[in-house]
Amino acid sequence: MKTEYEKPAVLRIQEHDVQTGVSHFKWNKMIKIKMLLCSILLISFLSGNHYSFAGELKWEKSVMSAFYKAMSEKKKIVLFVGRNGCEKCRYMRTQVFESMKPAVKTLLENNFVLWFSDADESTEWNRTARDLKEISLPLICIIDPDSGKVYEDRTTGIQHAPDFYSRLLKHVGKTGTDTDAAE
Repeated sequence: MKTEYEKPAVLRIQEHDVQTGVSHFKWNKMIKIKMLLCSILLISFLSGNHYSFAGELKWEKSVMSAFYKAMSEKKKIVLFVGRNGCEKCRYMRTQVFESMKPAVKTLLENNFVLWFSDADESTEWNRTARDLKEISLPLICIIDPDSGKVYEDRTTGIQHAPDFYSRLLKHVGKTGTDTDAAE
């Protein structure tokens, strides 16, 4: 009779599986299910229509999703064009848009659909900058999807939270028909 170590490795594994009640098939199936679940989570995170982290503002990442959401919620759009490596862009996203004093973040969440467009990866935002000779980032536009205008308000560069808050307040509660009637 052969000792435990003289048996082929496959035979030792099969005997161990029989003793513990875990088959090789079940083990492989569990690993495949875990990998499938991880893949689904990763794909849903990467292919979502918005950028968001816990507690942060939700940003649509395409013109179609931004306009669809804005029209269905009867809101205007704040388009933010920037780059990941841009310090001014980072300042606007983390210090100004997320500001609670004044409550820029709350004003944005309640009254606007936010659309982020990476200047290097997308050209969907180009229409809003056609007449600019030079584009300075970040580029921020307020768009009313019902007005037919390319944008209602456009700025480039950084703004401080109180100034940006005041600028946003001018567009709260106005719809495309309100602004057309005022002209």
